[in-house]
Amino acid sequence: ELLARLHAADGKSPTDRALDNLIVRLRRKLRDNSRRPRLIQAVWGVGYRLISPATAAAVELARQAIELLAVPAFLIDRDRAVVAANGPARRELQGAAEGTACFELLQCRQGKCALKDQCYGLEALARRAPLTAEYTITTPSGPAVVLAQYLPVTVGHASLCPLVVSTRPRV
Repeated sequence: ELLARLHAADGKSPTDRALDNLIVRLRRKLRDNSRRPRLIQAVWGVGYRLISPATAAAVELARQAIELLAVPAFLIDRDRAVVAANGPARRELQGAAEGTACFELLQCRQGKCALKDQCYGLEALARRAPLTAEYTITTPSGPAVVLAQYLPVTVGHASLCPLVVSTRPRV
């Protein structure tokens, strides 16, 4: 939609990267960071969205809360993207990538079935109640059985789901 509007404004077809370059320049002027966005968030496969100040504050508060935990914890949003990972999670996965879909980052499976389509985090958010699940994830040290606790949180317009995991090597 934005590319179409850019085309209509000057009559020229913008390149695929034109919008990205404009967003980079806008972020620079606003002192916004793409890795920890306060105002403009990239939505993989869709484009960009504005973050309201209340949403940004809620994300920051949740980010600080999971950072206090001694076990691996992630913060996922309704798009199933990892918004934040605490120190133990970054160590366990050797630098967890924020913005990555949680099912890709954890490569989670239940038996032989990948959990790409089923999301316990979304289910917990829909129920507005904590949910616990056990499944296998792939880590750099090999497969591990995970006890995952999804703890849905809604603050203002922000719906987030802290995900706390306890891992043990697969036997």
